[in-house]
Amino acid sequence: MLLPHLVAGGIAALLVFDWRRERGVVATLARRIAAEQVSDLEDVLSIAHWINVTLPLREDPIFLTRVLGPLGGAPSAIIEHGGCCSGRARLLILACGALGHLAAQVTLYDRTGQAKHCLVEIRLREGTVLVDPTYGLYYRGPSGALIGLDPLRRGTQPVLVALRSNRPAAYPRDEYYDFDYLETKTANWTKSRVRRFVYRVAHPLTLGRIDTVRLPVILEYPHILLATMICPWYALLIALV
Repeated sequence: MLLPHLVAGGIAALLVFDWRRERGVVATLARRIAAEQVSDLEDVLSIAHWINVTLPLREDPIFLTRVLGPLGGAPSAIIEHGGCCSGRARLLILACGALGHLAAQVTLYDRTGQAKHCLVEIRLREGTVLVDPTYGLYYRGPSGALIGLDPLRRGTQPVLVALRSNRPAAYPRDEYYDFDYLETKTANWTKSRVRRFVYRVAHPLTLGRIDTVRLPVILEYPHILLATMICPWYALLIALV
C-alpha cells in the first residue's frame, strides 16, 4: 500500500512545483504591464486591454490531457496560445491576484437560462468593477460609477465603456449577446450535465447564495484544482491503511 502514497504525493509535489512557476509567469506579466499606470483601475484595465489585443481568440488550451479539459488552461499556455472568454477571464483574474486585487469570474446568461459569456469582477480601492477582456470593455452604472456583480443582479442597467477610446464599446449585434443581466452568476452552471445537476442540488440548499459565491483566486490555477481532487483521495488512502 506504499505505492499509492508515493504516486499521489509525487503528483501533488509536481503540481505544486509547476504552480509556483506559473505564478511567477503571471506576476511578471502583470507587473510589466501595470508598471507605468497611476491607479489600481488603470492597472487592471491595462492588463485587460493587453489580453484583448494580444491573445488570439480560440478554444482554451488543454491542461495536461483532454480528460482534464474541464479544469481549463494553465495561464502560461493561455499567454502563448490564446483562449476563449473563460481562458481570458482566468488570465485577468490571476494577474489581478498577483497585484493584490480580489477578482473572480462572472458569467452572463441569456433569457433562456443558458450561460453565454465570461467577465471578471475586480475589487479595487476605487470600487468594484466588471471587466470584459474578450471584447475590450468594462462596466459602469447610469451615473458613471463603477459597478460589480451585485448591482447588476439587482437590475442596474450597465453602460459599456471601451478600455481604450479608439475601440467600440459594444457587443456584436447578435441575439447571442442578448444577456439577461438579472441572471448573472459567478459560474457557468449549464456547461455540462454534471454542472447542471450540482446546481439543481446546491441552489435550494444554499437558498440561492450559490449564484454569488466568488471562487478564490488560487483556484483559477488548474494545478490547485487538480491537487484538491488528489489530496482527499490521498487522505482516504491513508485512513484505509
